[in-house]
Amino acid sequence: MENSNPLKSYFRQPHIFLKLPTGNRWYSETDLDTSISELPIYAMRAIDDIMLNTPDAMLNGHALWGVINSCVPTIKNVKNVKLPDLDAIYVAIKASTHNGVVELKRTCAACNEENLLELNCQHLLDTMTFVEDSDCNVELDGQLLVQIQPYNLEMKQLFMHHQFEEEKTIKVLNMTNPNQDEFAQAAMIAESVERLSQLTFELVSRSITGIKIIESDVLVEDPKWINEWLQSISKEQADQVITAVNALNQIGIKKDITISCSNCAAQWNETLDFEPTSFFDKRS
Repeated sequence: MENSNPLKSYFRQPHIFLKLPTGNRWYSETDLDTSISELPIYAMRAIDDIMLNTPDAMLNGHALWGVINSCVPTIKNVKNVKLPDLDAIYVAIKASTHNGVVELKRTCAACNEENLLELNCQHLLDTMTFVEDSDCNVELDGQLLVQIQPYNLEMKQLFMHHQFEEEKTIKVLNMTNPNQDEFAQAAMIAESVERLSQLTFELVSRSITGIKIIESDVLVEDPKWINEWLQSISKEQADQVITAVNALNQIGIKKDITISCSNCAAQWNETLDFEPTSFFDKRS
């Protein structure tokens, strides 16, 4: 029999137990251990910190998936983690590592003073919101009940990748054609916006799990039929669905904060960004 490592009792232990904002909705046993209501969160290892500070690993998502697997081992399928849960997981990992404080530097527009802010991650977790059943349905004209779910990590990274590529393409074209007229520039930007808008529609379509016809109680779940319907409805109806999906994605960690300048007392509102490239800062 193999001897047990005498150092095992000194391995990392869970620092926080996190209840996901989604309440484990939309997950199966292949995604995470749904038998537990709160996920154990471990502090980052030294190798996790190194991976988060490796640009190539961050760009292709490998670093982020590795860190979540390391710090939240009950998650089996990182790609399917929903956005409300993803932000909560980022904050919980940060809260479990070192002092659990995030420092932000912000310059006051009124007096140009640089302010150093400290965000307590545990406070962010204590004040987060949770998904309710009413958040998961959109009723249209008393005829249809659209059942929705948040984006997952894979969908978010797909959109961010396309957005990055579109911005890079426009930048390259501007550099190689510095003398192009304003109409050509406008047309190029319009085409880029159209491609991103189409991708948004595709992602929203994937966020619809089913559409119930209220009169007949028929539930439509075929993705092709749902996508065809989404492409064919009025702008007002589409806006209702898109707005509801966006609102669902924002549940969880509260991102809106008010900042007061330490020098002149001027105040302004800001929306926090929990993207790993900025949230898990260098040598975090």
